[in-house]
Amino acid sequence: MQVSQEVASTVPAGVNELRVRQHLLEAHGIEIGGGLGPLKGQIWRIDQSR
Repeated sequence: MQVSQEVASTVPAGVNELRVRQHLLEAHGIEIGGGLGPLKGQIWRIDQSR
């Protein structure tokens, strides 16, 4: 069993994080998670396992 490693990165000011994530998924098949709870819209969660 492999444990997933996740990195969080702050979203640059003025960037629509949801639009960026949707574009990456639709255009490149890359899925990046958004922030949860109080961090919603402020960070991206990126899984490093593979």
